[in-house]
Amino acid sequence: MCDWGIPNHAALQRVSAISHTVFIANGDSDPMILPHFSYLLAGLIPQAKIKIYPDAAHGFLFQHATEFAADVNAFLNDCQSDQTKAPADSGNDV
Repeated sequence: MCDWGIPNHAALQRVSAISHTVFIANGDSDPMILPHFSYLLAGLIPQAKIKIYPDAAHGFLFQHATEFAADVNAFLNDCQSDQTKAPADSGNDV
């Protein structure tokens, strides 16, 4: 617990190696995880998608439950359609 809040630049650099699409969500008034850090994280992950919910704090997913659920569904559907569009690996790379 003593290390909480102490920047670990090596960990931040490792985050950029995440190759999967990631959905990052936050409230614009979250006092626990400031939106600035959500933008930082989204900037470090190459395939990140970010949504900041207005007039919301740490419980944004309850304050914007319908919108958040729709956003998660859209994100998952986009990921699924991206997977079906990806060319199949034939194993015969030349």
